Amino acid sequence: RGRWRSTIVELVVLGLPLDVSNGSGSLGCSYDWGDDSRCARLNMETYWATVFTLALAWVLVFVPVCMYAYEASDEEARSSSPAWCEAAKAEAATLAAFGVVVGCMFGLLNQFAIPYAEYKAESRNATTLVYDAATSSRNVLEAMGDLGESPEAPSSDSGAARLPATFFTYTTALMSWVGWFLFCIWGGIGLAALPLDLIFSYVHRPVPLGSAEVAEYKLQLQARAEELVDVGKALQNERAEFVTAHRASFWKMRRREAEDRVRLNKLKQAVYILESELRDFVLCSTNRERYDPLVYVGHLLLGLLALLHSILWIVHVVLFVLVDPPVSPFLNDYLLQFEQWYPLFAALACVIFAAYLLLATIKGAFKFGMRFFLIDLHPMKYNATYMNHMLFNVALFLLCAFPVAQFTTISFAYYAQFSDAATVFFVIEHLTFFTVFFENKVFEYLLVISCALSTVYLLFAPRDEPASAAKLKASLNRRRADLHLPLNPPAASQFPPHNSL
Repeated sequence: RGRWRSTIVELVVLGLPLDVSNGSGSLGCSYDWGDDSRCARLNMETYWATVFTLALAWVLVFVPVCMYAYEASDEEARSSSPAWCEAAKAEAATLAAFGVVVGCMFGLLNQFAIPYAEYKAESRNATTLVYDAATSSRNVLEAMGDLGESPEAPSSDSGAARLPATFFTYTTALMSWVGWFLFCIWGGIGLAALPLDLIFSYVHRPVPLGSAEVAEYKLQLQARAEELVDVGKALQNERAEFVTAHRASFWKMRRREAEDRVRLNKLKQAVYILESELRDFVLCSTNRERYDPLVYVGHLLLGLLALLHSILWIVHVVLFVLVDPPVSPFLNDYLLQFEQWYPLFAALACVIFAAYLLLATIKGAFKFGMRFFLIDLHPMKYNATYMNHMLFNVALFLLCAFPVAQFTTISFAYYAQFSDAATVFFVIEHLTFFTVFFENKVFEYLLVISCALSTVYLLFAPRDEPASAAKLKASLNRRRADLHLPLNPPAASQFPPHNSL
């Protein structure tokens, strides 16, 4: 399953440079003008339709079914029906809700407005333009631009042609719209967090400890582990007693579930940090022979490289996307100069920039969960990733693949001007309701603002501090007091807070 997920994401990321190399949208390849020997003649419209269909199937069907089945398997012993049956019911409800939303929006807002400009002029002298299919159409446009300098300039008229959209196009647009919010918020956080975390990993790297420091720190880790075990047991008991001893209204139950989710996320965060510190403790105390300082030097180098990519992306968005007309093509010129002598380098650079955005989004989602506890933590560990963590990241990857491909096409508009992807996303951008967000560049502003705020915040608070076990236990005791349940006993261990390695 993981391999299928990565294949679909790879097809999305690799699709734009493949589309540009195909050149099916250029004048030479579309209308057989000039030399078309370098036109690949691939049907990229079918390619994008197939990729989007696979991604939609995974996001709406396969991933939810797996998540529902995984969750139902834990409750199978207490349920009369098998896990697959519960998963099928939940998936049917999900598809029904999604179908109602899409159906209502499609029935009311299923048109897109294509802007056009009509020019009228009288031709006096015939001019022959030689067009090479492998070159840009800017030369043709520049030659045609001389018409405007004649004494009798052509008259123009503009408007918008309204056309109906297909159900598949509208479904793709809706999924892309949802993914845009996740990408802009978490992607902006990730553009700041990814390089900073790698650099601070080198700054705060583990160092060998003396015997006295090892003994003291070992006791601190043991005390923190005991406290977290007590909190976990108290949370489990409070859940069970609430279900058996208290019946509340629907809204009170929802509020209680939200509070319970925050407490559980805090517990998960504290456990994750404790596991990370324990791993570093073992590495610099009892397992020193496996300590490799070059690993952290690699983190520093990767952090500097990631910092360069983040800066390039933000500067490019400000100079080319947000400003109208653009101040500079910036990265477009970087990619186009490769097209003149070795197009493969342009394709590789485009893939690297797009893949970096996806990695930053995953990092941003995890960093957001580590600091604000509003979403569950889903860390990816080599040979130690839980199934629900894998499924969450699969869904996030696929859901954000739509906006990343669209954002890359918008950002590299000069590079992708003859691609079918530009046409596909152009239609999505001009759909009724969605066009407001794209015309006003809401998502691009949100991405830049999210990155700027995250950078300032992470520079002042670079390290993830664990949630306080004492405050968690006090919160549970207050909750139990409100429900007239017996209070949890205080923790037996009273060790000081943890020290950084």
